[in-house]
Amino acid sequence: MFVKNDANGEAKYGFIDRAGKEGIPGKYFSASDFSEGWASVVLTQGSKAEFINSDGKVLLKPAYENVRPYGSGMIPFMNEPGKIGYTNDKDELVIDLKFEEGLSFIGEVAPVKMNGKWGLTDKSGNMKVEAKYDGIYKVPGDQLFITAINQKYGLINDQGEILFEPTYQAVVNSSVKKNPDDYVYTLLLDDKFGILDPKTGEIIIEPKFQNKIVYRNGYAIAQENGKFGIIDKQGQYVLEHKFSSIGEYNHGVLPVMIDLFEDEMIDSPLKPNQEDLTSTYGFINLDEEVVLSLGNENF
Repeated sequence: MFVKNDANGEAKYGFIDRAGKEGIPGKYFSASDFSEGWASVVLTQGSKAEFINSDGKVLLKPAYENVRPYGSGMIPFMNEPGKIGYTNDKDELVIDLKFEEGLSFIGEVAPVKMNGKWGLTDKSGNMKVEAKYDGIYKVPGDQLFITAINQKYGLINDQGEILFEPTYQAVVNSSVKKNPDDYVYTLLLDDKFGILDPKTGEIIIEPKFQNKIVYRNGYAIAQENGKFGIIDKQGQYVLEHKFSSIGEYNHGVLPVMIDLFEDEMIDSPLKPNQEDLTSTYGFINLDEEVVLSLGNENF
């Protein structure tokens, strides 16, 4: 979406295509981003919203005012302050105006607010998850919702199944890229980090690490007692946590640094030739074999 001023200096909204070129001209008074191929637009101030597709074709002219973004065949709307209902993609009233607030459907459920608390409704207007939470937040890019009670956080999927109730200080998608093998969530409890499989809700590793766990190529850096190691997807160490610093695993090797006293050097894969406390650098593989030793030279 883009905005530009017309000849009268008024802001007008339009849409660009994947190549970054103007796909739908900037002619709308207001517009929402596309959701599942639908975007709501208002042509002129005071006019009702319409829904268009990526070609700018009008898909629907709702009878209701103040519509919200489309999702899973449902459109939330508000005709009077504090009253939210839902129509379907044929503009048929499906859920009457009964919610204090309501967001777009994701899958089979949508976050709604009743009596000051948030829950999830199904497409018939029945509460799939009781309205008892301080907040329910959509996870960007995922079919999941984070729930909150008293600054503790839990997780619910798009079928309304509670994966776990609010327990943790934080629940965060820690995937760097959309690689299914690296897809996990980080949990924070008592300032310690663990990991969760968001597909099953299974806690793979209870919070015990000092750093946020982020997987790349099936491995993650983990810190315990001030030292770093490498863990696999089951949370087992493939390199014990004894390194003072460690870099990302890539192409079969990783950079490491060890601070060692003289009597510890004999067990080090990198053997410096200095006295007292020594920092030594190098590259090793997961079998702890030295690929390249840099001695006291930094990376």
